[in-house]
Amino acid sequence: FLFTLVGSLVGMAGNSLLNDGLQGTVDTFVYELSVTVETVESVFAQIVALDDGSSGMDPSMQESISEIKCAVASMQSAINDSAPQVFELRALAVLVVCLIPMAVTSLGLVAAWCNSKCLSCCIALMMSWLMILVWISFGLHGYLGMIFGDLCLEMDLSLHYPAGSSVVIPFL
Repeated sequence: FLFTLVGSLVGMAGNSLLNDGLQGTVDTFVYELSVTVETVESVFAQIVALDDGSSGMDPSMQESISEIKCAVASMQSAINDSAPQVFELRALAVLVVCLIPMAVTSLGLVAAWCNSKCLSCCIALMMSWLMILVWISFGLHGYLGMIFGDLCLEMDLSLHYPAGSSVVIPFL
């Protein structure tokens, strides 16, 4: 029971730390997307200039690039509009998920104190379902942690080092 209580408290502390960095990560991702679109536009313009330089960029390519720019801009405005509400709902969901094991643990301690065999049996069944959910969550978050850890490293490298420069990463 004590591990469940401690795990819930650690989850709540981690959630508060995650709330601080989540908005910055979303902003950085959208910024990198817009930089990539600008780079693609620049590459297309250089290809056209190397070709003959007189005809300019194909109108369909220019239209596609401008549509992508508009999509990125609308994505940015939609994120800015709805991100606070989404982050509040996420924080509330995590709070509820962390409070459920704490409530079951408290109920188990009350059952042990009152020496209620029936209630203790029910609490044991609830704990077993909670443990299954914890291991499923652990499995999913482990994979997501690897994927987003790699993504965050790429974002950090692209923000701190100019394109084409050599970077020494000692842990690789």
